[in-house]
Amino acid sequence: MEPAQTHNAAERLRGFGRLGLAAIVVILAGSVAGPLVGALLVLGWAQISETPLQALGFTRPRSRAVMLVVGVAIGIALKLGLKALVMPLLGAPPINAHYHYLSGNVAALPGIVATILISASFGEEVLFRGYLFERLGKLLGHGRAALTVTVLLSSAGSQTVARWMKSLSSSRTGSKS
Repeated sequence: MEPAQTHNAAERLRGFGRLGLAAIVVILAGSVAGPLVGALLVLGWAQISETPLQALGFTRPRSRAVMLVVGVAIGIALKLGLKALVMPLLGAPPINAHYHYLSGNVAALPGIVATILISASFGEEVLFRGYLFERLGKLLGHGRAALTVTVLLSSAGSQTVARWMKSLSSSRTGSKS
């Protein structure tokens, strides 16, 4: 392809015409296989559509050490706060039956840690926080109401896929969630 044709195709991929909507359908359909597949499709789309990675939320932190310490501290605080305060109010059981097989199962830990780091951390963030925010921001704009709708839709999408994946893994292992 000539550079002018390549640029035109990239513009059409970033738009909401037939090619842009086809890209959205392919990415969302691919994400059914898991967030990592969806994330890889998003990165491929970004490359082909000449979308800068900054538009998907990839930025270099000012200080990696501060980011790591603050992130871990906030994560621990949220986990403890949710487990001690919120979950009992919602009537959740004290033990998560779906992941109870990990208790004392050292051999299973590397697999679940890799799954969490790759699929959840990278895959979901790229797909739901990066791609959906970029697409919905372009479609709806960047005002306060548009941002609220974007946050609600991406959060709902993320939770829907997480629950669906959990139900799939439960049906494979025979456990109830």
